[in-house]
Order: sequence, then C-alpha cells, then structure tokens
Amino acid sequence: MDLIQKLQPQIKKIKTINHGLGFEMSCNLEVANLCAIVARGCHGNWLELGTGTGLSTLFLAEVLEAGRLDTVDVNEEYSKADQSVIGPKQGLQFIVEDGGDFLSSCRPQAYNFVFADAWPGKYSHLHLVLNTLVVGGLYFIDDLLPQSNWPNHHQLKVDALLSFFNQLDSFAISHLHWGSGCAVITKLKEDTFATELIEREDYKFLFSEETF
Repeated sequence: MDLIQKLQPQIKKIKTINHGLGFEMSCNLEVANLCAIVARGCHGNWLELGTGTGLSTLFLAEVLEAGRLDTVDVNEEYSKADQSVIGPKQGLQFIVEDGGDFLSSCRPQAYNFVFADAWPGKYSHLHLVLNTLVVGGLYFIDDLLPQSNWPNHHQLKVDALLSFFNQLDSFAISHLHWGSGCAVITKLKEDTFATELIEREDYKFLFSEETF
C-alpha cells in the first residue's frame, strides 16, 4: 500500500489549511510516511508531541489499530484543524496542552512509540519523554538537517542531542541523513541517563523546562 497516494485527498486539505493559517512547519511528507511505518511495528500506545495541523498525525492514525495514539499540541486552532480532516477514530486522542506539562504528568513506560516533533520532548524535558518509553520502545525525531526556520545557533543543539544519545549504552540510535533528517532510537534498558552526562553544561538544556 502506498500511504502517500491513499491519503492524497486529506493531504491536500491539510495543505489548504496550512496556507490559510500561514503554518509552515508541517512534517516532511516522506518523513511522516516513514514515521507511520516505523510506528506500525510498535504494538501498544503511541505519543506524538507536536500535532501541528496534523500531517504526521494523519499517517499515524491511518495505521493505528489496537492501542492508543495521544497527539499533543499547545495550539487549539491547529488541533481543531487536524481533527476536521481526520475526524473521530478509535484510539485517537487530541490533547491541547503544553508538551512539557503533559510529559510532567505522564507515568513511566506509558508508550511503546514516541514521535517528538516539538521543542518539549526533543530539546527540553528529554528525561521525561524517555521515561515514558517502554524498554524496547522507539523514539523517533525529525528536522535534524538544517531548516530555513531554525533559530540562531540551533545546529549546536541538534549536535548536542545526537551526541547525548551516541554516548549512552541504554539507547541505540540510527541517524538518517534523509528527508528533513531523522533518527530512530530504541530504548535498550532503564537508565538514569548517566549522571555525568546530565551534569555536563552543554547537555543541561535537554533536561530543562525551558521550551524556547
């Protein structure tokens, strides 16, 4: 099945919504497709941080069967736009909340798959999102190659994030220089994320509550 072809009518609607809202941060189409295919192999509950107007949500919802997909965004207008395209689906829950606040209330090992496409859960609150992941679960991130809307010095944060995972024995990472740049990371065992790494000055932002 070609998901991109199958979902073309909804994809066109999302593009129209993006134009109307002036929203320019949709997930790369091929990355959204890959994200859904990767998630499909993770039975259980899924979490998406950063619904936006719902391109990646559309793909994830299409392959969702048993289990639950919680998709979180702080912007209610974006979330409602997404819901207007996808409609109700068993197991799909739209949550309008700050991602950091949401992660702070999550129980450990709640999710089998996490797609982090927002600042919280990727460049802040990292320990919280990784604690929500089961052992053997997958953590998927994108936008790791230079983007036109990156803030100043953002490349340093991307480099530090990837370096952090490369130094941990409790996670294994595959970094793909493809699409917008993505990485698939699996949790091998529970860990406190190596105190000596957390205390390093260049990694402290990953565990902060700052979202900008």
